Amino acid sequence: MLKTDAVLSALPIGPERWLGVDARRPGKIILPQIDGLRGVAICAVIFQHAFSHGISPALVATGVVGFPYLVDNGWMGVSLFFILSGFVLSLPYTSAETKFYDPAEAITFYKRRARRLLPLFAIGCFVGYVVNHATLGSLLLALTTMSMFSADEFFPHVNGPFWTLMLEIWFSISLPALMIAAVRFGYWRVFAAAAATALIIRLVGTQLSFAAFPGPYINPLKDSVPARIDDFVVGMVVAKLYRDGHLREASQWLFVPGVAVVVLSAIGWDLIAQGIAPRWVGGVLNLVTSTGFACVLMSCLAPWSGAGRAASWRPLRVVGAMCFSLYCWHFLIVQASNPNSLEIRRVGLFLLTTAGIALLSYRFIEFPQRTWRSLLMIEQK
Repeated sequence: MLKTDAVLSALPIGPERWLGVDARRPGKIILPQIDGLRGVAICAVIFQHAFSHGISPALVATGVVGFPYLVDNGWMGVSLFFILSGFVLSLPYTSAETKFYDPAEAITFYKRRARRLLPLFAIGCFVGYVVNHATLGSLLLALTTMSMFSADEFFPHVNGPFWTLMLEIWFSISLPALMIAAVRFGYWRVFAAAAATALIIRLVGTQLSFAAFPGPYINPLKDSVPARIDDFVVGMVVAKLYRDGHLREASQWLFVPGVAVVVLSAIGWDLIAQGIAPRWVGGVLNLVTSTGFACVLMSCLAPWSGAGRAASWRPLRVVGAMCFSLYCWHFLIVQASNPNSLEIRRVGLFLLTTAGIALLSYRFIEFPQRTWRSLLMIEQK
């Protein structure tokens, strides 16, 4: 769910296949549609936390809506985040011989990821510790990402949605090993192994009961690192297809089928929430969702893609570029302002406060060396 820098070193795959070049940083290439897709994902997640819990009960109360829980599926944006992370992180390493055979390259990668992730993550944990009056034990579990392995703290008391950031950290840790396995055994074999492992764990997880997670959507086993690793590997496979030039113009037509598959998955979750479909179906739907999002991503990456141009809309890109800060702070502001009441005053307060704090965090914590013009993608005249 988290922003990783979409600016990548130039790769020998043909400049006509990139949709944008950052003229302010020579030798660097940018994929604007990636930030745009992140913008879609963060908007979905914020809607889930800030508004869906107010809208969904109203729809249920009407009794006339066939799928009243569809609006409760903004959390599916998290799967899109994971796929995008797998794509962006693996793309520079998708050559025939991965650089990760050299331990020094893995160490360099870990240092770069730590500089990118840990400062804001740590600050967010400390702020959540104070605001939510969490225990010191909760703070330490969050800072060490050990919350991922605790049924009571999987949704961390310092800041509930941080479980996804911890998954991102563990995905980053696993990338060198996954890339080495992909080169040695093939990307599709690695994907098959990851998908089969994740599916089995999710199916088991849907049958277990956790006191803190009574609903069908999230629990500590179904959403553990090995149970969600297939999302990340899906992104790796798309990166390999893109690097090798397999995403031709025809790939742009995958957008509509991809969206349709995501919608079908959301309907499946709605049926589970209504008690019509059994909970084990949720273990399968994650892979369905990933398939749909992979099609959307491939369509946006295809040459001359209309979906790619739409995803490259600058306001959406700015929101996507800020998604790490938006994700870190929005839930604390939801707790303080209660926008789910749908009162105009509370909704406005939430939106303005979230945007303001995220902007400051983005500028002074994430990228303190960059200028406002650069961060907000304002063209130099």
